[in-house]
Amino acid sequence: MARTAAGQQVVLVHGIGGGAWFFFEVVTLLNAAGFSATAVDLSSNGISKAIADDITSIEQYTQPLTDLLSTIDGEVRGDSRLIHNSLLLAYLLVYSWR
Repeated sequence: MARTAAGQQVVLVHGIGGGAWFFFEVVTLLNAAGFSATAVDLSSNGISKAIADDITSIEQYTQPLTDLLSTIDGEVRGDSRLIHNSLLLAYLLVYSWR
């Protein structure tokens, strides 16, 4: 059976030192195609007001992502996609998606 974009959640996460703004055009195009796309700013990046020197753990750094992922219900979550642009971030995503 062919899959459609309707209702599929896509979460885009920037690399170290970046921001959700990296994905502005991608989010716009994905949403126009029927996906539910969201880009998230990790702590002390993008519009986050956290101060980088105050972030002392992976838990703190990935908290915005963890918070976002917790709002995705189980059925949709199983069909969601995480997209990132950093190898280190891949490890952080695995940590956050637990």
